Amino acid sequence: MSDKDSYYIDLEDEVVRGSIILHNGKLLWPPPPPKEIPVVATPKEETKLAKAPPKELLPAYYFRVTLKTVNK
Repeated sequence: MSDKDSYYIDLEDEVVRGSIILHNGKLLWPPPPPKEIPVVATPKEETKLAKAPPKELLPAYYFRVTLKTVNK
């Protein structure tokens, strides 16, 4: 992890704390529950992508038609 003989383990970081089982002979497992993540409200208006008209679908035989035109 480093060139030095020692390194720092940040036990305040919840990712690091969740991966450490023993530290200096003390059992740290199970980790504390994760902190609450605030829920962000989604916009109620439809996006421009949702309002776009659907694309035309290719006919079911499209592959056969293009395969024949490539061989010619």
